[in-house]
Amino acid sequence: MNLTMHPNSVFVQRILDATQNGIVVYEAIRSETGIPIDFQISNVNAAYARLAGKPVDQLSGSSLRDAYPVQVCQTLTDRYRQCLQTRTADRFDISFLHPQTGQHVWYNVSVVSSDERLIVSIQDNTASMLLQAQLKQSGLICSAFQASLSGITVFEPVLDETGEPADFRFIMINDAGLTMSKTTADALLGRTIREFYPQTENKGLFQAYVQVYKTRQPLSGEHYYSDHQVWRQYSIMYTDGNIMVSYNDITDQKQMELVQRKQTDFYETIFANTQVGLAIFAPQTSADSIAITDFTYVFANPATASQVNRPVDGLINQSLCTLFPGIEQTILFQHMITVAHNGLTKRFLFPHFGEKIKGWFDCTLARIGHVILLSSMDVSDSYHHQQQLELVNRELRLANDNLHQFAYVASHDLQEPLRKIQSFGELLVNQYNDRLDTTALDIIRRMYASSERMSVLIHDLLAYSRISTHRDPFELINVADILAAVTEELSIQIEQTNTQLDIGKLPDILGDVTQLHQLFKNLIANAIKYQRPDVSPVIMISSRLVVGTELDEYPLAEIIMESKFTDGRRRAYHEITIADNGIGFDERYRDRIFQVFQRLHGRSQYEGSGIGLAICKKVADNHRGAITAYSQPGQGSRFVVYLPLQR
Repeated sequence: MNLTMHPNSVFVQRILDATQNGIVVYEAIRSETGIPIDFQISNVNAAYARLAGKPVDQLSGSSLRDAYPVQVCQTLTDRYRQCLQTRTADRFDISFLHPQTGQHVWYNVSVVSSDERLIVSIQDNTASMLLQAQLKQSGLICSAFQASLSGITVFEPVLDETGEPADFRFIMINDAGLTMSKTTADALLGRTIREFYPQTENKGLFQAYVQVYKTRQPLSGEHYYSDHQVWRQYSIMYTDGNIMVSYNDITDQKQMELVQRKQTDFYETIFANTQVGLAIFAPQTSADSIAITDFTYVFANPATASQVNRPVDGLINQSLCTLFPGIEQTILFQHMITVAHNGLTKRFLFPHFGEKIKGWFDCTLARIGHVILLSSMDVSDSYHHQQQLELVNRELRLANDNLHQFAYVASHDLQEPLRKIQSFGELLVNQYNDRLDTTALDIIRRMYASSERMSVLIHDLLAYSRISTHRDPFELINVADILAAVTEELSIQIEQTNTQLDIGKLPDILGDVTQLHQLFKNLIANAIKYQRPDVSPVIMISSRLVVGTELDEYPLAEIIMESKFTDGRRRAYHEITIADNGIGFDERYRDRIFQVFQRLHGRSQYEGSGIGLAICKKVADNHRGAITAYSQPGQGSRFVVYLPLQR
């Protein structure tokens, strides 16, 4: 600084140099029009020289443009010009990157004008601002430390006489860490690991802490605490001579993984032991990514490998067309393409008779995402059995048709000679009665009666044959309507015997109206026929609903073959009872009376062919029901019919 001053100026300069603020005096550099365009230093103190990073001699005579970056220089020029022109003071803060040190600086600038000069005082607030920033950052770090969902603990090493870590002391722990440790900061901080966890070397991560402290290399992993049955995922790192550990509770995740692993093992066991072949294929497309040209095995179970006579590892990632040349011409391949495109499940029977694969396969294709699942079962044996069964069924149907035709023809052809025998007998009795003696007439009457019984027998046999071989489609029938038709048909017998009918409420039943008509007609006709001498028949008909569990108490439980539905529910039945006051019978013969040609009384006592109750049993069987009877000699009979309730 080269100034000529009053002797007191030296004293003033010394004062200025002693102050901590930088002080600089500027003189305006004006344009031709007199407008200040820059400012030149005329005087500076030592503090300013330190701020500028240059000696005082180099600063004297320099301008703002020489000392500051362009943007900062423009800001200072504008504010200094304003102060000079208005003769007012100004105070402001400014921050910029120092051109000499390259460090960011914060200055508080105070400006006053004196004639054509500006006196500028600069206070360096850089240290204060940096401290505030550090404090703010420290506060954020502390907040993040406490707000972290992960547990965080900082340990200070406790060294032995050789300098090796013998223990670690808790010096910091966040809230999440305290929650996981189930303790408090007062109980934990300041204590060592060995104090808090005496068995830490056997159960904890002590050796991992030692390793990180000695190697300075981070370490991470998972650890299971058997005492508390929890899993922790941890990360250990060295920082400023301490050990910092962050950890998360992953017990739920591990338990879920365990459940998933068990499920996976369970399904793998099923897939490995099932007799159904299971295979998953990934479609392979052409270059234009539109047409499917092949399929690749992604998964195959042992049953699939057995069906195609190859090991499982010989299928995975292999092309279907490569393994089985010509497979693309089969319905299996075509169905796979269709299912891959439309996503609709397809089930079909696939016959294949190649070099290694021979048989019939029941196949189901389903699309799952972008892959195709094929389930297949070798049904060759059942298919051949089904074919044999169908052949037998065709032969049985043919035999039944032949039997039905034979019965019809036989009954028709047998009825004709019987009618002639009856006609000839009537002719002999009517025209030659005076020429025949008593013995001859008795023989003719016996012959006529036998032919009548033969005619009834043939008629009943034909009815039994029709019920056994011919069934009309089932329809919903009201049993009351059937009984009304039966009573109308038997009206003469009812009137002649003075029979009393008591008919209760009856249900609707799904069945064959012709067969059910025959069943109830035979039962009512029997009740009328087997009346007690000099006692008018009384017939009571009633109905109720019973379920399979009730039937277990009856002998009938052995007769009804199907007392359950396929889903395990018990069937329900209509129990229709026909009770009479007739002669009754001994229950020892209950099963016998429902057999063909079985009679409990002689023909001289009661007419009949012995087929009526056999027809009733056949009708009940055809309706998947049953019939039984209860009786005592002289105490009437009770016939019970069970017909299934339709759901």
